[in-house]
Amino acid sequence: MRVSKLPTRLTVAGIATYPEERAGETYEVTIYGDNLGSGDIRATVKDVQERDDRCAPKYLQYRGRQIPIYKPPPGMGLIDKIHGERRWTAWLRVSPRFTSDALALLGNGRALFLAIHERKTNRTRWVQSASLQTTDPAEE
Repeated sequence: MRVSKLPTRLTVAGIATYPEERAGETYEVTIYGDNLGSGDIRATVKDVQERDDRCAPKYLQYRGRQIPIYKPPPGMGLIDKIHGERRWTAWLRVSPRFTSDALALLGNGRALFLAIHERKTNRTRWVQSASLQTTDPAEE
């Protein structure tokens, strides 16, 4: 018996309601649920500690104590604006569990809201976190 190692791919499209300057703009978000390269998905704090040239963990001396220096990953996916249009595309890598939970929510017939926390570094917009929920995150 062979088990497929292909990632689950789910594409969700919708209209932004928040922030106000993006309200009415359309989004198409592709969610990849896979275990390929799962070190990125299941990274721990130890995995994001900055390293020196010899791969030894870096520390900062602060008030007589050594504090670890962390360099978090840039994000779990990217967001791009379609030039000349009020449209955005995004992709993100998540665990297979997130993808299967998202499919279950999409199948229940209720209105859904996808909340995306983004961070812009230089000219690149990174997805920091995402949640799919049945309540409007702007009202929380």
